Amino acid sequence: MQKNKLVEKLIEAKRQYYTGHSSMSDFEFDMLEDELRKIDPNNKYFSIVGVNIKGSNNIKHNHPLLSCAKGKRPEEAFKWLEKIGYSGLLIAMPKVDGLTGCVTYVDGKFSHMSTRGDGQIGQDISHLASYLGLPQEISYNGTIDVVGEIHLPKNTKLETNGKPLRNIAAGLVNRKELSDDLKHLRFVAYNMYGQDNLYYFEERLDRLDMFGFETVERVSLKTSDINWFYEQYEKTLREKWLYETDGIVLQIDELNRLDDIDSLYEVDHHHHYNYALKPSAESALTTLTGITWDVSKFGYVIPVANYEPIELGDKTLQNATLNNYENVQKLDLHVGDTVEIENANEILPFFKAKIESGKGESLLIENCPCCGSRLVRNGVHMQCKRHDSCKDQIVKRINDYCVKCEMDGVALSTIETLYENEFINSTQDLYSLEHRKEYLLTVDGFGEKKIDNLLKQIEKSKTQTVVQFISRLGIESVGERAVENLNIDTMEKFWNFNDTKYVNGQSIIEFRNEFENDIRNLLKYITIVETEKKNGKLVCMTGKGPKGRKELIIDIESKGFMFSESINKELEYLICEDVNGSSSKLDKAKKLGIKLISYEEFFK
Repeated sequence: MQKNKLVEKLIEAKRQYYTGHSSMSDFEFDMLEDELRKIDPNNKYFSIVGVNIKGSNNIKHNHPLLSCAKGKRPEEAFKWLEKIGYSGLLIAMPKVDGLTGCVTYVDGKFSHMSTRGDGQIGQDISHLASYLGLPQEISYNGTIDVVGEIHLPKNTKLETNGKPLRNIAAGLVNRKELSDDLKHLRFVAYNMYGQDNLYYFEERLDRLDMFGFETVERVSLKTSDINWFYEQYEKTLREKWLYETDGIVLQIDELNRLDDIDSLYEVDHHHHYNYALKPSAESALTTLTGITWDVSKFGYVIPVANYEPIELGDKTLQNATLNNYENVQKLDLHVGDTVEIENANEILPFFKAKIESGKGESLLIENCPCCGSRLVRNGVHMQCKRHDSCKDQIVKRINDYCVKCEMDGVALSTIETLYENEFINSTQDLYSLEHRKEYLLTVDGFGEKKIDNLLKQIEKSKTQTVVQFISRLGIESVGERAVENLNIDTMEKFWNFNDTKYVNGQSIIEFRNEFENDIRNLLKYITIVETEKKNGKLVCMTGKGPKGRKELIIDIESKGFMFSESINKELEYLICEDVNGSSSKLDKAKKLGIKLISYEEFFK
């Protein structure tokens, strides 16, 4: 794969991972990183930590939250120890598969909580504190940062529908509105910064226990015990622990050595005083029975291997992604082939290799499995070009739009039913449903309550900013950040955009030219709020406003301000019902010298 394309794919996979929409297994991700490392070991990509944070409710970390160097075998850990010249005790801990969170206390009181973000700046998620059961006060004067993983435990009572727990947890953390589902999240602490009178890393964890935090399982090891502990992890511990893990972390115990070790090498992506070991993946041989070709919203046919069921770990597996048409072509797959399937990190099955040909029928296809039209080659994919008549594409595009508009309770099955009953054939058709309520009531499963919610969610989407509208159209590789980076802040700029320098710019032009009529028809129902240039000023709001929360945030951003979920000293205004009222938020704002302004005054 071309280097630039490889970097783009890795960055997009990383972004999806941190926002809870990952479509790539850890194993595939690691393979791509290894491929890039062979091509360009000094690529700037390897200095990236987490993802850049977009939005206004950001918090700069007191200490950088960096990643770990990693290896796949214990012997690589021994090379790491030799490289840094350390032979003392280590603290071995699970690498919990969740989202890194940082909780800050000032003079013993809870101050705020944030995500890792890019390691320097994270997103304010203080609203999760009560759901995670974090201590509101600890016995310490000064500033303390507690670092841990937000996750869903294996025994969660939340319905997961077979999805990876880490993805669900990320989705909950990134959700913009509060819900009872947040109570299922847990926080397990594994590090602390700010308390200087400690000598050993294990003391940090013991102190966190005293403060009332749940802390990670850990054991003190001699360097000679690494093989033994890694073997225990693979055999029993990763099954025993209640949180999903994707390896173990080895941490230098002597705190007075950490700075000296880091000073030996450049510190950008990771510190040099800890090291992560990923588990080896189990695999098994089985017989290929066929391929299911799934049509994406872009018309690409995505192959999924079907094989005789196999048992790996505690799971029964019978499907694995094959990624694209070219991969199936190169593997020359046929019914009856003997194939090797790997349970990569015990999360998603991975098609590892074809072992022996079964000489059955070829599994390549020429026609769309949905509409039957002739497929066209497009890079590594085969693509159906019948965007206007292929059911799978239409339904998935409409559903994607609903998801991006945050239409709560509007599921893919709802869109499918509406399509099959000829109520909708395009995104703009959603906005005609309000005039067809009496007919909707005749559809099986569509009761008064469901229809009212559907129409309410559609109504809420009728006002959008330019960036929101363009990013919700379903243009390949184009999200809000891409639109902002391309400086498209008016619809006029969108219609006149012709910069082909970047891939996402090319995607915008291609999509706009192909779907111009659909876009113009959709705009008949949408009120576009032309966003002013952001002035960098933060505002927060409290109390009941004249509109719903989402609509108010759109209005705030359309005035050029950035919205903050929490009150902090960086705020320009706190918007409220009554500037003379009394509440904890108003009191805090007054103490910080933040100007109070009424909703009426702010939006006049």
